[in-house]
Amino acid sequence: MIKKSVMSFLMVFLMSLIVACTPAQNLSEIHQALEALIPQNINHDFSLPTLADADIQWFIEEEPLEDTFIYQEPFFDRSVVFEAHVRTNLKSEVIQLHRRVIALDSAHNVSRLYLETPRGTMDIPRRDYIDIELTLVGQENDQETVVMQTAEVEMRGRGNSTWSMPKKPYRIRFNEAVSLLDMPEARNYVLLAEYADKSLFRNTVVHKFSSLLESLEHTITTRVVELYLNDQYQGLYI
Repeated sequence: MIKKSVMSFLMVFLMSLIVACTPAQNLSEIHQALEALIPQNINHDFSLPTLADADIQWFIEEEPLEDTFIYQEPFFDRSVVFEAHVRTNLKSEVIQLHRRVIALDSAHNVSRLYLETPRGTMDIPRRDYIDIELTLVGQENDQETVVMQTAEVEMRGRGNSTWSMPKKPYRIRFNEAVSLLDMPEARNYVLLAEYADKSLFRNTVVHKFSSLLESLEHTITTRVVELYLNDQYQGLYI
């Protein structure tokens, strides 16, 4: 009789543990799943995740979100907190996810630019264009994506005093106007080495703030790229 009572007590106790632990475990798994599904650095629209075993309502700064987060470029990178109001059969909880919405010209938004010259020559003329092959790999919400791959492009050197520096600036020219990394369409793009500016920052700041001047008809748009010339890393370029 005592033995049966002890066994009954243990069964009830274990069942209470299972019931008590299940909601916390489910919410912990949901938290981990949402952490993996929301990109850390956001520079593009994306669909807000849903889960089969939970009802989720999304908010940012108390504003409800629909099915998609719509990216709007900030002037500077900014931190945001996604709030997932999660309801399961057993429990409700608010999960906060701290993320960063990045500007397109941010140092957190670095793309890779691969240029291949004929016969792999590293001797780029300063004044005369040579045909090249170009591959541009960008970042879309932390995921790499090939933005462009073309052979309808050419390059040459640029600059005066800067051309004599170890890290050289370049100019590339397409056969027709194209948009790279959401910049306005153009045939000509320049790659600034910024060798004399160890911060790699001064020109970018000037170009950034010039966009605030309404009196200017044209302002310069910049992006940060890692340049590879014939698969040899050349450094960060603007």
